[in-house]
Amino acid sequence: MFPILIRLGPITLHTYGLLVALGIFAGIKICIRAASKDGFSGKEVQDSIYQLGFYVMLSGILGARVFYVVTHWAEFSANITDVIKIWQGGLVFYGGLIGALVGFYVWNRSKPFAADWKQVTDWIAPSLAFGHALGRLGCFAAGCCYGKVTDEPWGVTFLNPDSLAPLGIPLHPTQIYESIFLILLGCFLLRRLSKTHQDPNRKRGAIFIEYLLIYSVGRFLIEFLRADEPLQGGLSPGQMVSLVIFASALAFAIKRKNVR
Repeated sequence: MFPILIRLGPITLHTYGLLVALGIFAGIKICIRAASKDGFSGKEVQDSIYQLGFYVMLSGILGARVFYVVTHWAEFSANITDVIKIWQGGLVFYGGLIGALVGFYVWNRSKPFAADWKQVTDWIAPSLAFGHALGRLGCFAAGCCYGKVTDEPWGVTFLNPDSLAPLGIPLHPTQIYESIFLILLGCFLLRRLSKTHQDPNRKRGAIFIEYLLIYSVGRFLIEFLRADEPLQGGLSPGQMVSLVIFASALAFAIKRKNVR
């Protein structure tokens, strides 16, 4: 595809980095809109959510990169300086999610408005889905997170020498599969969220739990078509983390349901 969007002398704009940045910005805007629907608006709230986006972005990118480096160490053992080249791809969403939770915790301790933290996670859920969908398009442009060889008519053949995917062979466009899945998930979560704004008896945090449950299942299934992940016991690292997140979210949902 097009790993490099623009190259002007020493300045290089990578498509992956641009789309990840756009995903973060879109997520913040969706979160601000969701907050306003819940009655939290004004400059103070917007500034605080932008601050949340900054914390989550930094800690999320760090977590995503660390997770990738740990699970793909062979790529970096020969040249350790490649670890910092995140603009070329190589961010693992689950590592980013763990890192983002750290950033969320730091932000939540100092936020200036009175929304419950579980309520804020409900605003974040569709933001994550739509932002992640844009990020996956960045993966497609860079050629990372590529799929297995396929003879399906929609298989994609990467030809650009800057691409991270194997060249010259048709592959499952797993990045596109996941992007479409995430858009549908985001639409579902927004619809669910819109139905809760006027419900005084809603259980805050339920939308975020639904996000974790549905995403972990979709990610687990899509991983069967990916070819870029090292397997252990027949499962990829992404599938292992998917199982842990699904089990944890399910246990939390059951516990909340049983609380009177």
